[in-house]
Amino acid sequence: MPVFYLLELCQDLFGNWIIKCTWGSAVKQDFGRSNSTICPDYQTGLLWYEKQASRRSKRGYVSKDKLSQN
Repeated sequence: MPVFYLLELCQDLFGNWIIKCTWGSAVKQDFGRSNSTICPDYQTGLLWYEKQASRRSKRGYVSKDKLSQN
């Protein structure tokens, strides 16, 4: 079954930097599940984002940006 995984580094309404992970089935018509982690600052958030992105890449996930380049 096709799955999706979305990873975002963004600010919440209070100005905190957060990493938001959303995942689920690409077939079901729901929004999946999500988890948000507050980062102490932007630089730390960027580091955590890169670690998560690397981890997903090792597990076989392909970036949408890489798909559009082909």
